[in-house]
Amino acid sequence: MAPWENFNSVFAFNKNIVYDGKVIEQILSNRRALDNQLFADRLLGLLGVKAVTKVYPPRSNADLRTLFDHIVSSPLDIHHKQALIYYLLKDCRAPNDPAAQFSRRFHLPEKYRLFIEGLWNLDRLEFRRAIEYLTEPSIIPTFPDEILYVLTLSHLPKHDDSLVMAYYLTVSPPLASAKVQKAFFKTLCRSSITEAFYFTRSHDDERRQTYLTQLIGFVHTTEGGETRSKRAMELIGLPFNDQEEEWFEESLLRGAAKGLHGAKDTVMMRRLATGKFDNLSAGLESLSGKKIDGLNWDILKHGVNQTQSFYGITTADIKTDLTAGKGRPEWVFSCYGPGRNAPKLLFGGPQREQSFEELRLRHYEAVATGSPERAVQEAQTLYTEALQQMDVILNDLNGAVKYIVDGINEHPNRIDITEGKTEPPTSQGSSAFGQPAPFGQPAASNVQPSPFGQPAASNPQPSAFGQPSALGPSPFNKPPGFGQPAFGQPANLGQGSGGFGQPSALGQGSAFGKPSGIGGQQSAFGKPAFGQPSLGQPAFGQSSFGQPSSLGTSAFGAPAAGSSTASPFGAISNQNQGMSGGFGQATSTVSPFAQAATQQPAAPTGFGQSSTAPAATNAFGQASEKPSPFGQPQQPAANPFGQPSTAPSPFAAANQQQQQAPTPSPFGQPAAGFAQPAAQQPVSAPTVTPGTGPAPVINVDDPNELHPIPPLSGQTVHNPMNKRLATWKGQPVKYIDDNPCYLHPQDRQTYVRIFFPDGPPDGASLRDAQGKPEEYTPEVAEQYEFFVKNGYFKDGVIPSVPPKTEWVSFDF
Repeated sequence: MAPWENFNSVFAFNKNIVYDGKVIEQILSNRRALDNQLFADRLLGLLGVKAVTKVYPPRSNADLRTLFDHIVSSPLDIHHKQALIYYLLKDCRAPNDPAAQFSRRFHLPEKYRLFIEGLWNLDRLEFRRAIEYLTEPSIIPTFPDEILYVLTLSHLPKHDDSLVMAYYLTVSPPLASAKVQKAFFKTLCRSSITEAFYFTRSHDDERRQTYLTQLIGFVHTTEGGETRSKRAMELIGLPFNDQEEEWFEESLLRGAAKGLHGAKDTVMMRRLATGKFDNLSAGLESLSGKKIDGLNWDILKHGVNQTQSFYGITTADIKTDLTAGKGRPEWVFSCYGPGRNAPKLLFGGPQREQSFEELRLRHYEAVATGSPERAVQEAQTLYTEALQQMDVILNDLNGAVKYIVDGINEHPNRIDITEGKTEPPTSQGSSAFGQPAPFGQPAASNVQPSPFGQPAASNPQPSAFGQPSALGPSPFNKPPGFGQPAFGQPANLGQGSGGFGQPSALGQGSAFGKPSGIGGQQSAFGKPAFGQPSLGQPAFGQSSFGQPSSLGTSAFGAPAAGSSTASPFGAISNQNQGMSGGFGQATSTVSPFAQAATQQPAAPTGFGQSSTAPAATNAFGQASEKPSPFGQPQQPAANPFGQPSTAPSPFAAANQQQQQAPTPSPFGQPAAGFAQPAAQQPVSAPTVTPGTGPAPVINVDDPNELHPIPPLSGQTVHNPMNKRLATWKGQPVKYIDDNPCYLHPQDRQTYVRIFFPDGPPDGASLRDAQGKPEEYTPEVAEQYEFFVKNGYFKDGVIPSVPPKTEWVSFDF
C-alpha cells in the first residue's frame, strides 16, 4: 500500500479528525443553493457512490475513514483519487495547510490541483476565486456546462454576470442542454440586448427563433422603469432581417409574448422607427393609446400618412421610376426627386449628375496620356455605383419616402430656396436644381455633432450615409425622437476607395447601429419607450412633427437641394473643400473621375493647375500616389492626366531629394469660359509610408514553374458585410482554412495565398524591423536597389542591416 492510500499517513496531523460543525452546516446550505448538487457530489458520483448526500459531508471520523476507503479502492486512476483526497483535506481546518502539504508530498499534478481548487471554491460560492483557477489554460474542461450554469444563478449572493462571460469566452462550453442554453442566454440579455441578438445569429433557424422569443420576453418582463425603457428601445433598434422581422411581430402579436405589457406598442414603435406604417394588421390599426402630451398612436399614424400624401410621394411611384424596363432611364447619371414640391431630392449632385460631354472630355484626357482604358474603367465603375444606389432604394422604399419627407425639418431645404427664404449656398457644388448637394462632404472646420452622434472633425472619414454639411449644424444633430438613427452606418465597399472616390451605399453596416460590447452600450434609440416620459416631452421622446424624424436621420442620408445631411443615394466619392469646379464655379467636390483621396483645401483650379494634397491611404494601406485626373501631380507618381513629375527613388538618402515644380497640364491653361488660372503651389516632400516599397523582381528560371507572385492588375474589393476580400486585383477570392486565396492566372488549378489582405503592418509594429538611420549608407541603399531591380544581390553580397521599411513591399 502506498503512503497516500493510508488514512493515518494522510491525516497524520490529526488521525481522529472530525469535520467542524460549522463546515458541515455551510456545505449543506450551499448544496441547497446550488440546486441540491455540489461539485463534490459529482466527483464522488464518478466513484459509483450512491446516495452521495449521505456520505458527504462525513459526520464522524468513522464516516470520513469510510469515504476515504471508497476513494482509494475505486477503479479511477491514481491522480483522480489523489485529487478527491485533496478536496477532503481542503475541508479540514488545520494549521500548516494539510492539502498543500499532501500535493507536494505525493506530487499531485498541478492541473489536478488547480481544477480541485476551482471546484472547491465553487462549492463555497467563492465564484471570482473559482474562475481564477478554472480558466487556467492547462486544465482540460470538465463539467463545463455545469460550471457555467452555476455561474448564471443570479439569486446567489456573490453572483457576477461578468464572470459568466469570462468563463464562456475562455472555455467555450458546449451548451448541450436547453437548461444551460436558457440560463446563459438570460445572462447575455442582462449584459447587452444587442450582444444577445448577435449571439442568436450563430445558431440554426429553430434555435434562433427560440432565442429571439426569449429575448423579447426578457425585455417585456423587466421591472418597469428606466432599465426596461432602455432595453425596449435597444430591442426596437436591432437590425432584423426579413425573417427576424417576421418572428418579432409573430411573437408579440400572436406568440408567447402577445399577453405581455406593451407588446403591441413595441410593434408600433418598430414600425414607426422603420417607416413601415402601411399594411397594418387590424390589431395595430385599432391601437390608439392614452394621450401623452397631446399625442397618441392615432395622431402619429395620421400625421405620417398626411405628410406623405401632401407631397404626393408613394412607394409605388418610386419603384416604377427606378425599376429597369419601366421608368428607369437609359442614362442613369442624373438626379431624382419624386413627388410634388418635396423638400429633398432622393439623389443627385455633382458626383451623380454627369453629361455625355463630360464623360467624353474625360476620355479625351485619358487618351492624351496614353491610358484610354482608365477612362472606360472609371465610367464603368460610376455606372455600377449608380445602379447600386438605385438598388438600395428599391430594397427600402419606405425608408426612401421617409427620407424625403424628413427634409421638411432641415433648413435650408428646396422649399426654402424656391420660396426665396434663403439664398442658394455658393460654397457647394450645384445640383440640377442649383442647390448644394453635400454628398459625403466633410464638415466645416468647426467641429459639430454628426447626425449619427459622433463628432465630425474638420476632416472626417467619408461616408455614404450623411456626413455633416459645411452649411452648418443639421437639425438632426439634436437627439432625435427615438434616439440614434435607424439607418445610416457608413458603407465601406472594400475598405479602400473606388475609381470615383468612396463607395456607394451598397452593403451598409447594421441598419440600426453597431452591436455593443459585452456589458452593454447605449441603446441605438436612446429614449424610453415604456418608462416615464420626460417633463414636457411626448411619450416616446420628441414629436415626429416639426422635429427630426423618429430615428434621427434616415437611411437615405444625403440631402439634395440645400439640406444639410448627406444621402447614400447620391454619395459616391469623398469630396474636398474649397476646390473650384472645372468651369470656374466654386465647389467642394473633386472630379467624379478623380482618384479617391482625402484632400486638403486647395486653391481654385481649372483643368490642370497644381493641387497640393497628401497621398491618401488606399485599400491596402499603401500611400496613394495617383493624382486627380484633372490636375497636376500631387505626389511624385506620374499624373495619368497631366504632365509627369520627377519621382524620387525610395532608396535615396533622407532629406536629400527635392521636388521639382510640376509642368503645367495641357488642360490647365486659362481659357475663356472656363476657370481662371490659379497660382501653382509648391509640391511638398513625399510622405514615407512603411511597407510601400516597390515589388522586387523574382526570377523564375524554369518555364514550367509558376511565378510565386504573379503580376496582376484590377480592383481589390472587400465584402462590406464581413470585411473579407471579395476580389484581389481583379481575381475572385476564395477563403481556404480561413486564408484568402486566388487562382493562379497561369494555372487555374493552383491557388495562391494572399498574405497581407489588409495591406502592410502598421508603422508601430515595424519600427523595430530596421536598423539605425546612420547604418543606411549610400552603399547599403545601392545594394538593396540593385536587388529590387534584378532579383539578387550584386556580387552575392548581402547587407548586414535589414532594409528600410519603406523599401519593403507587402503587396502580395
